[in-house]
Amino acid sequence: MVTSLATNPLRWLMKLDFSPQINAGHLLNSAAIICVGIGGVVGIYLSLWSGIRDVEVKSAATISAINARVLVLEAHRSIDDSFQVEMRQKMDRVLETLVRLRLGAPDSSAIWDKTR
Repeated sequence: MVTSLATNPLRWLMKLDFSPQINAGHLLNSAAIICVGIGGVVGIYLSLWSGIRDVEVKSAATISAINARVLVLEAHRSIDDSFQVEMRQKMDRVLETLVRLRLGAPDSSAIWDKTR
């Protein structure tokens, strides 16, 4: 018995009998299976968490880029709107001047001086 313990110290643990059906080997196997299961669950959780974090970072960058584009488009639209308002006012003045010239306004030279 001493020689077998010297060659394999865990052999005596595997041969311990707790009941006729369960021995220490069965307990070690079940502990190993439980540890592997817990490790798998933790690994899956960490993998999903990092994946969600990556998607969150990418979506935040995409949303900020879209917001920047929307702000630029709104600025262009406001510039275009102000330009259209200004041009409509000037076109009204031009049309008014043309109508006065066509009708033969008495002071047509004064009209040309105001438009310049």
